[in-house]
Amino acid sequence: MVPQAPHVRDAGAAGPIAQQAPGVRDAGAAGPGAPEVLDVRNAGATGPIAQQAPDVRDTGAAGPGAPEVLDVRNAGATGPIAQQAPDVRVLVVDDQDLVREGIAALLGIQPGIVVVGSARDGAEAVELAQRCEPDVVLMDIRLPGMDGVAATALIRRQLPRCRIVMLTTFDDEGYVGRALKAGAVGYLLKNLPAAELAQAVRLAHAGVAQFDQIVLAALAAGSPAPDLLTPRETEVLRLISAGATNKEIAARLYLSEGTVKNHISRVLSRLGLRDRTQAALYARENGLV
Repeated sequence: MVPQAPHVRDAGAAGPIAQQAPGVRDAGAAGPGAPEVLDVRNAGATGPIAQQAPDVRDTGAAGPGAPEVLDVRNAGATGPIAQQAPDVRVLVVDDQDLVREGIAALLGIQPGIVVVGSARDGAEAVELAQRCEPDVVLMDIRLPGMDGVAATALIRRQLPRCRIVMLTTFDDEGYVGRALKAGAVGYLLKNLPAAELAQAVRLAHAGVAQFDQIVLAALAAGSPAPDLLTPRETEVLRLISAGATNKEIAARLYLSEGTVKNHISRVLSRLGLRDRTQAALYARENGLV
């Protein structure tokens, strides 16, 4: 008589079972009198099961005997489960307690974002940034003592990988220019909905500059924002304004069409524009053509 296995996995599977893990019997393969034990973890599977591991921890890396752990973070995914990206670490800087705590609370409930600290002035922001090493800092521009521009410059020198986005109520062109020269990668106003602010944080972390439409209008009325686009993106923008297609831009700059599309997407995102028509108008209004 064949010794009884603790249970049978994949009972009811329609496809052939190529190999069974140690200690697991095929339903119906036991000797006479052996009770049938069903495991419903794969009941109803219709495809072939090539091999069953004894136990699975987080979709498949543990060795034999490891306890089974169910990871539901990617439940329902149809392809291989990639490693989950780490949360974006955010530092919030504002001299008004209600505003600072409100922004931190709103961001704290957004997926993929964790608030690692909050500061009420520039000096505290610099100290906390060194201690917490945030990925993104949301910085008010008018702060007691050391202002947001000076704090931005210091943090950028100490933490070059940290992205700083100015979040303020002031849309003055002079403030914007100073903030960008200090190393800020964005300038947003505080009237943003929470979901849009969260998305701006994620994009800033990915290296995409974020600017409020009102801020862009103020810049367009004066001069183009410095360092808003890379030299290559500026070339792409000039060709867009000249009416060139993606294929023509690719041939002119010796790029693939896919790379051209990526450049155009970044240009539109960084300038806060909707389409190529707006991009062409922006280029002409700012003397790029």
